[in-house]
Amino acid sequence: MIGRDSDFSDDIDWGVYKSQQNAPASAVAMSNQMQGQEEGKYRQDIPIGGQSGQPSGVAAGLMKIPGQLANAAAHPLDTLQDVGAGVMGGAQRLAATMGEAGQGIASFLTGGYAPRVDIREELGLGKNNPVHLEDVLASKNNNPLAKAIGQYGMGVASGGRSLLGQVASNAGWGATQAEPGERLQAAAEGAATAAIPFGLAKGAKAVKAGYQYVKPAQDAEALVNQLGRGAKTAEENVNQLANSIKEAHAANVEDALQSKQAVMDAAGKEFINPQQSAYVNKGNATHLYDSDLKELHDNFLNNPTFENADKLQSQLGDEIGYYQRLASRDNLAPADKPKLTELKKARDYLNKDQDDLLQSLSPDLKAQYRVFKDKWKQNVVPYKSSQTLRDIIKDGDQAGITRSQINKEFAFPDKNINKISSDIGQEGKDRILFNEIQGAKQDDVGNLANAILNAKKMKGMSSYVSPEVESAAQNLNKRATASKYYETAKAGAQGAALGSIAGVPLIGAGLGVTLKHGLPLAKYLAKHLKK
Repeated sequence: MIGRDSDFSDDIDWGVYKSQQNAPASAVAMSNQMQGQEEGKYRQDIPIGGQSGQPSGVAAGLMKIPGQLANAAAHPLDTLQDVGAGVMGGAQRLAATMGEAGQGIASFLTGGYAPRVDIREELGLGKNNPVHLEDVLASKNNNPLAKAIGQYGMGVASGGRSLLGQVASNAGWGATQAEPGERLQAAAEGAATAAIPFGLAKGAKAVKAGYQYVKPAQDAEALVNQLGRGAKTAEENVNQLANSIKEAHAANVEDALQSKQAVMDAAGKEFINPQQSAYVNKGNATHLYDSDLKELHDNFLNNPTFENADKLQSQLGDEIGYYQRLASRDNLAPADKPKLTELKKARDYLNKDQDDLLQSLSPDLKAQYRVFKDKWKQNVVPYKSSQTLRDIIKDGDQAGITRSQINKEFAFPDKNINKISSDIGQEGKDRILFNEIQGAKQDDVGNLANAILNAKKMKGMSSYVSPEVESAAQNLNKRATASKYYETAKAGAQGAALGSIAGVPLIGAGLGVTLKHGLPLAKYLAKHLKK
C-alpha cells in the first residue's frame, strides 16, 4: 500500500479523493457543481462538450477556451500540474481500453471461457468506486483545458507534424478515453482538440518561455557559480574565503595602528613606575598566563616602558575576547571561568597604569590612545576570537581550514562574526553560503534551491543570504516542481511518438507514462483496489 509519503501524495487533492471514496456518484457531481459556484473553480463533471441549456459538443468547448486560456496564464504552476494530471488520467483510460480489448481477444481465443472482470471498475473508472486520476492529481485551480491538453496531447504527438495526421491520431486517442457507447462523439472531440493548436500559432513565444521555465538547470548552475565567485570546488572556495578574511584583518590592524602612532612617538619610551604600578602590585595573574603572555609580562617587568605595557595589554585583550566568545556560546569550561575573571582584572590594572602616565604627559595623548584601543577592540579582536580565525589570519589559504570548520564558525553568528562578515562584504558572504550548500545535490535543482532556503531558515545562515539570492532560490524551487509535471507530460507524448513508428501510438503513450511513473501509479492503484 502507498501512503502520503509517496511520489504522488504531494500532488493529490485528498479532499477530492475522500469525497469520491465515500460519496455516491450523484453526490460527487453535486459537490463539483457547488464547488464551481461557491469557489469560482471549474466544474469537473462537465466535459469540453458542454452542459444542459448551452451549446453542446465541440462548439461549447471552443466557446470556453478563451477564459480557460486566461486562467492558465494567470496560474502557470497550477496549469503544469493540471497538464500532468491530464496525462495520468489519459493513461488510466488507455489502460482500461487496452484491458477491455485484451479480454475480448482472450474470449475469442478460448471460445468464451476466459474469465472476465470489469476492467473500468477495477481501475477506478466505474460507478461504484470512482477514482479519476485527472481530478485527484489536479491542482486547486483545476483548469479543464490544461487537463485536456495533457490527456489528449499524447494523441496529438503521435500524429506527426501535419494537421491531418494529428487530427486523425487524436480522434483515435479520444475514442480510447471515452465510456463504451460514447466513443464516436469522443473521437470527434479529440479531432477538434488536435486542431486547436494550429489556431494558436502566435503563442509560439509563450510556449518557448514555458519550456525554458521548466528547464531551470542552467539558471541553477549560474546561481551556484555566482555564489562561488569562480571557485569550482569546496576546497578552492574555502581557501579564497580564508584569504579574504586575512586581508580584512590586516586592513583593520593597519587602520588601528595609525591612530596609535602619534601616542607611541610621544610616550612609547616613557617608564611606568613599578612601585606605583597597579598591575605590578595588584593585578598580574602570571600563574594563569600561557607562554606568550608570560613572555610579554616578563619583558614589561624587566623594562616597564609604555610600549611594553601596550604589547602586554593588547595580548591580554585578545585572550579575553577569546574566552568571552566561548562564554557567549556556553562553551567556556568551568575551569576557565576564574581565568577569564583574572585576565580582565589584570588588563584593567594595566590600563590604569597607562592612562595615568598619558594623563601626566598630555590629556590629548590619553584621548588618542582611547581611540586606538576602541578601534582595536571593535575591529581587530573579533578576528582572534577563535582558534580557527587565528589560524586563518596567520596563514590564510595555507591554514588547512576545512569546509566543516567554516560552517561551524559562521553559523548562527555573534557580534564577532557579524563584524567579520561585514568586513568581507557580499562576496565573502556568498562564499560562506556556497560552502554551506556543498552538501546538496548539485544536479538536483529542487534540492539545491531548498539547501539555500534551509540555510537561511534552519542553519543559522540568514545574514549571508541576500534578498536576490533568496528570490532566485524560491523561483528555482517553483520551476523544479513545474519541471516534474512537464516531464510527466513529455513522457507520455514521447511514448506516443515512438509508438507511432511501430503503428501502435496508444500503446507507446501508455508505455511512456508507465516508464516514467509506473511504480508510483501501480502502488496507488493497488491501494485503491485493496479498499
